[in-house]
Parts: sequence; structure tokens; C-alpha cells
Amino acid sequence: MNVKYTHEMLEWLSLNRTLEINDYAKQFNIAFNCDKTPGQLHSLRKRKKWKTGRNGQFKKGNIPLPNARPKGPNKTSFKKGLTPPKWRKVGTEVITPDGFRKIKVAEPNSWNLIHVKNWEEANGKIPQGMVFLFKDGNQLNCDISNLELITRAEHLRLNQHNYKQSYEELRPTILCIVKLESKAFNLASGK
Repeated sequence: MNVKYTHEMLEWLSLNRTLEINDYAKQFNIAFNCDKTPGQLHSLRKRKKWKTGRNGQFKKGNIPLPNARPKGPNKTSFKKGLTPPKWRKVGTEVITPDGFRKIKVAEPNSWNLIHVKNWEEANGKIPQGMVFLFKDGNQLNCDISNLELITRAEHLRLNQHNYKQSYEELRPTILCIVKLESKAFNLASGK
């Protein structure tokens, strides 16, 4: 229902617009013997673009409520000296979800893949753009004789030839064919 406000009502509302909305509605209803809800008067204030002087920001010198600060864990949850249940000591070996073995080399959480560590101890740093090939297809066999560095292009071709699913007797042949294909492609493309 469209209710008209008299000139006196609008003048009173404009003069008292800085009141908190519940007090605003209560005093208005008493003064003019009306039954307006705080929502109706709030909408009127917005339509008339009357500012209340409050913008939602804290003023300088504001004292926050005692419980209005970020909470941390309670004081008894974490006692000093206790180690988390997932903590592992240096030298611990685990298997990653991808199936590789890794070893903890330092605190707090420094891990190295064992096959990378073995290769770098024997042959030095891994060149850029090279990946490891486990000759027997077993990622848990990190012996240096089972490791070989191949290019990413050769790795792509090995995956195309289903190297991991092939018979163990055919793997050296597939590897030679892949290296030959990769070399031929590089020569043909002028790389």
C-alpha cells in the first residue's frame, strides 16, 4: 500500500535521520501515532538519499571489544616438545603416490628422490630437458645400472610405443628404435 508522508513527517525524519534505525522507527511511531517498521523507514531514508553519518568504519580511538581479535589454538592443544604424528626422522624412506622412492635429507621437510640422488652422486647434475628412464620399468629399483637419461622427445616416443607395458626382452630394442626415430626427426627438421 502506497502511504503518503506529510511534510511534517518528512521534516521530522530528515532532522532525526542519524538515529539508530530501531530507535528511529520507535520515536517516529510515538511522535506521529503511526505503525511504521524499521525497514520501511530505512527504505525511505535510502530513497531520499539521507545519510546517517555512519559509514561502517571504525573511528580513531575506537576500543575493540575484548573478544574481537583473531583466535589461535587454545593453550593446551599444542604442548612444547611434542612431535606431530606424521613427522619422520632424517634418513626415512617413503614411497610417493606416483610410485617413486624418496628420502628425507634435512629438517623440517626436505626430501629428495632416491634415483635423482644416486644419479647425481655418480654422474653429477642432471642436464636441462632430460628425464630418467628406469630400464626394467620398476620405479622402486633405484640402482644406478637401472637408470638412464633420455630426452623428453624420446620419452614421448617411448610412451607412444607402450614401453612400460612391453615385454622385458623387447625393451632394449624399443629404446634403440625410439632413439633412432628421434635422431632421424631431429636431422630431418634441422635441429
